[in-house]
Amino acid sequence: MVTEESSGRWRQRAAAVWRSAALRVVLLAVVLLLLAPRWGELADSAAALTRGRIQLGDLGGWAQSIGSFAAVWVALAQSRRLRLDRLDDIRRQEVHVRTQVYAWVAYRDEGGGEGGWYVYLNNMTPTPIGVWVLTVRDGASPQVVTTLDVTRLLPILPGLTQRPAGLAPGALLHPVSELEFVDAAGLCWRRAAAGGLERIAEIRLGDQVLASGPAPVAPGRGRRGVGVGDGG
Repeated sequence: MVTEESSGRWRQRAAAVWRSAALRVVLLAVVLLLLAPRWGELADSAAALTRGRIQLGDLGGWAQSIGSFAAVWVALAQSRRLRLDRLDDIRRQEVHVRTQVYAWVAYRDEGGGEGGWYVYLNNMTPTPIGVWVLTVRDGASPQVVTTLDVTRLLPILPGLTQRPAGLAPGALLHPVSELEFVDAAGLCWRRAAAGGLERIAEIRLGDQVLASGPAPVAPGRGRRGVGVGDGG
């Protein structure tokens, strides 16, 4: 499994190889091989220079050698870009698999005037979610109506589960739920009511920190672990 940290290490290793002396030696060797057919002309030009005249040789041949070197350079750069893009694709897929966790609150009518608010927890990952907090508000109001968490409703097992939310029938009109959870890689996430996902540094329940992970990378200072809509 390629996590965000391992992907970062791969990118660092690729960058280190790109800057390494070994790669420079390889590139120099390629240049020398491409220019090998011109060594005779270089020797003649050096001899001519000692006699006070310069012989540049076939200009078209030199241009061909330079073009061949440029083609090799472009091919190496494209190969490096493809490797990094594939690592990013693998990372995004792994994040998508680990973060398919959703929660919401809805009213269930039992018939005969009976019913109540239930919390629905849908864990589409293969592992239980052991740390999570669900904050429920009413519509656009910033006031929190209730907070549900693992200490009250146990871990979120794979699959869809539903449990009573412990709210009076008139406690909500338009419930808006926001879920914070820790994935199998130990990273903290927040899923908005509309489904958007973002990395967060920690998960709190009141003044208590339930979990913390590596801080998300700020925009403009490297690739984020995932953005809203990335799944990741």
